[in-house]
Amino acid sequence: MSASSRHGISTATRGRWTGVALAEGISLTRKLDHTGRLQAQQVRRGDDAYFGILFELRGREVIRQGDNEAILGVGDFVLWDSDREMEFRVLEPLHKLTLLIPKPRMKAYLGDAERYAGQVVPGSGGAGGIAAEALRRLARDYGTLSP
Repeated sequence: MSASSRHGISTATRGRWTGVALAEGISLTRKLDHTGRLQAQQVRRGDDAYFGILFELRGREVIRQGDNEAILGVGDFVLWDSDREMEFRVLEPLHKLTLLIPKPRMKAYLGDAERYAGQVVPGSGGAGGIAAEALRRLARDYGTLSP
């Protein structure tokens, strides 16, 4: 597990499984309206481009990528692109998980994934609720998966 702290959020990578990584972020401050900006080179991990599926477990935050702004609450998730700058504002102390998926792999399933970056998917019901439950389960069982 690798860990870092940036912009008041502690981040730890919980491991990789078939090229997909799971990162966990927890706010280190109780200060509300905490903001930050990540340039594309900060968002990327080395030379690898990827998409992140950010899933809120606790708290609320606003993220902006390009023209899309998403307000995320518990159970909501959003796709973001490591090749684009991202801004965020923490509204409540948070705990989040992010699946980091290599771009070529995501594009094999969702060819125009860039167009969805920054659009929130509510986890409160319907297909979003099913996906949110799958993300919760993946987060819980991630360490027990085998390739």
